Amino acid sequence: MERISRAHQLILMRMRFSFEEQDLMRKIVERKIPMKSVLCLSGGLDSTTAYFWLKYVSPNDELKSVYVNLNTKYSQKETDVVTSLNAKISGLDIQFCTGPDMSSFDADKTGYVRFRNLYLAMLAAQFGTNIRIIGVKGDKVCDKSPEAFETMSTLLNAVSDIDRDGPVTISSPFWDLTKTDLVKFLLENLGKEKAIDVLKTSSSCYDSIKTHCGHCPSCFRKWIALEAAGIESVSWFTSDPRKYDEIPNYISRLKNGKYEAQRTAETVLILAKYGLLNLEGPAQVREKE
Repeated sequence: MERISRAHQLILMRMRFSFEEQDLMRKIVERKIPMKSVLCLSGGLDSTTAYFWLKYVSPNDELKSVYVNLNTKYSQKETDVVTSLNAKISGLDIQFCTGPDMSSFDADKTGYVRFRNLYLAMLAAQFGTNIRIIGVKGDKVCDKSPEAFETMSTLLNAVSDIDRDGPVTISSPFWDLTKTDLVKFLLENLGKEKAIDVLKTSSSCYDSIKTHCGHCPSCFRKWIALEAAGIESVSWFTSDPRKYDEIPNYISRLKNGKYEAQRTAETVLILAKYGLLNLEGPAQVREKE
């Protein structure tokens, strides 16, 4: 119990640190000691942007990018996307890993796999203890939230050798940022041409073959982010996202306050731009004025 209690308190930062521990933490914060981070990369917009973000804000830290193949129906496409990103992005140097076979557990059309991020965290912990699994403002997933990551960190520390390996922390730097903010960051720091190349290559589409199907929740959310950041991107998608048959349901959820304020404002802005806010039935798209 003593070890479990110590791990829990260490992660929640509710214990009295020794002088040596406080000095070590101070040096890390002041960047006198580089941190070793592990980025769980999926090939999607969020984790791809995280690589550039982490290199930008902490250029002296050691960053290991890891892709874990869980053998889901999207794994082959993910592998292809991540391989393409690895070739395009200098220094990315992705570590490809084979995880547990989850092919029997992704029957849901969204590809949701229960405990997926916990599996990723356990495998990422083999490469380092500062684990980055990327979530953004407005995400609502059971195993991807600040609270879930705190609980997962405590769990891993309860079953690991903290004295030898150090405490495991699982976090995302983007809880206060939307996908639109991430797109804007890439545009500002990579330049428009390179940013668009990276954004077009990245994918978290629910279709097992197409890069951007245009008619799934992931594509719809990415389209909103691109448009809200000033990138006209309808042509990127196999099917016009403005004619996505779930838009009326999104509008209903927007009206009922199901999304946080910034995501709501960005979505409303783009839907209004194309005359889709009062949509009932099949979409009749109004081109921008």
